[in-house]
Amino acid sequence: MERSRHGHEPTSVSSQGGLCSVKLGCRDIARCQARTSGAVENTVEPNHEAPRTPQLGDYLMVLSRRKWWILSTAAVVLLAALLFSWTKTPTYQSEAQVLVQPVTISATQTGQTVNMDTQIRLAQTITVANLVRDQLRIQASPQELLRHVSVSVPTNTELLVINYSDRDPAVARQRAQAFADAYLTFRRQQVLDALVSLEQPIQTRLTEIISRLNDLNRSIAATNDPDKRALSQQEADGLEAERTLLQQRLDDLTPPESLEAGTVVAPADLPVSPSSPSLPLIGILGLLAGLALGVAAAFVRDRLDDRFSRTQQLAQVARTRVLGEIPSGGRSLRDVDGVVTLREPTSSVSEAYRILGTSFSFATTKHGIQTILVTSPGRGEGKTTTAANLGVVMARMGRRTILLSGDMRRPRLDRLFLDRAQQSGLSEVLSGESKLTDAIVPTSVEGLSVIPATGQGNGAGPERVDGEAMAHFLRVLREYADLILADSPPILGVADTPTLAELADGVLLVVDRKRTTRSAVHRARDQLDLVQAVLIGVVLNNFDRADASHYYTYGYSS
Repeated sequence: MERSRHGHEPTSVSSQGGLCSVKLGCRDIARCQARTSGAVENTVEPNHEAPRTPQLGDYLMVLSRRKWWILSTAAVVLLAALLFSWTKTPTYQSEAQVLVQPVTISATQTGQTVNMDTQIRLAQTITVANLVRDQLRIQASPQELLRHVSVSVPTNTELLVINYSDRDPAVARQRAQAFADAYLTFRRQQVLDALVSLEQPIQTRLTEIISRLNDLNRSIAATNDPDKRALSQQEADGLEAERTLLQQRLDDLTPPESLEAGTVVAPADLPVSPSSPSLPLIGILGLLAGLALGVAAAFVRDRLDDRFSRTQQLAQVARTRVLGEIPSGGRSLRDVDGVVTLREPTSSVSEAYRILGTSFSFATTKHGIQTILVTSPGRGEGKTTTAANLGVVMARMGRRTILLSGDMRRPRLDRLFLDRAQQSGLSEVLSGESKLTDAIVPTSVEGLSVIPATGQGNGAGPERVDGEAMAHFLRVLREYADLILADSPPILGVADTPTLAELADGVLLVVDRKRTTRSAVHRARDQLDLVQAVLIGVVLNNFDRADASHYYTYGYSS
């Protein structure tokens, strides 16, 4: 068999189609690549991406990615809360404290306790409010007064804390003190009323006893019968003893000159600052509410975001492995002023392309994949830039690489390496106007060549890529390189790309982190499955290193 001019044996082919079974991305793809001159069998190992339970790091990543959204929401809620509080009329609160004492009206009453819950209710009765009205001579109704008063008892104390709120600080002080005084007045009056109710039956009995004693005394003085006199005297002595006892009880029920039911230990003071609205409290509550709302909105936004926030999401949607993550590096990845692996070989972006090259080399070499179509779901997602930099990396790894500009409508690949238009390109070779060897143009990178989309003078390539001609072209082109990277139009909306994907040994899908949607990747994957193309992996382009803590650079500065 005749050798090619590069020293490789031509590919041995058979006229019969070969059946190859490919399992990729959790789906078995029975792919039959029937070549005109033979069959190439490539088996790619499966990559099962099982559903992943969210971890703490995933939630922290969402918070980091949406931090400005969270902070903006918190700032808006905080500002709204402060503005709302600013429009509210300030109110002032004055406080008076009353020490509640058990009322002792005789020396025999000891060990009495006061039910403070009862005293709280007593201080907020309409009767007390009416006493306040009478004391201050105001027209406010008792119900209105009670709406502004609050009474509480500190734990394990007998202190009654009476608070009154009003827009006027002087009024708040006056009425808080009035409620404290009215409560003590009401409580003293209660005791006096209770004493009166107790004294009344005793006093009635004393009156009866005195009247009977007077009658007995007159009877004793008027009779000469010793027996009758003795009986009357005996009854009189008994009534006298009862009268003495009742009088003692009546003396015990007599209230002291100053009956104390409690003491105002802290008179109401004049408030100097409003109690409501409290700007510090409203600010803290507004900030906390804003942060909570911002976090909730961040997770909802992240849930509804159709773009990819993690590589695991991309792997699950594309149903294949992610071969590389290319950071933005602070610049557009689609600059036409050069290839970053040539322009800035020590940058973190170039290092990411080298990491991609390692994964890509393993996937292609292990399974004998030689022709790879580099495409993307839509325009502007970095497929051409990825193909160019990957070609440089693979050439530097010692693999003879040809970059094929297969995008006839918007050819850009050749412009990244060639200073001027060439006489021949893919268009001329497919039409038979030029030879393949005339279209292969070496670059400044050893082992890397480029085939332009069109030659000089051919302003526009053919509207469609002829499938048979392209299949023959690729079959012959295999003899000139170890690896062929074909840049193509986007897979969605362009008829050429599915044809090229079917002819290539594998497809590398480039996805832009900030532009590509999940639905677009879904449709792209379905389109590739429709033509039974082998998707060897995806590249997450324009990747933000702040979105993942596992990305790092070593030994270089960007």
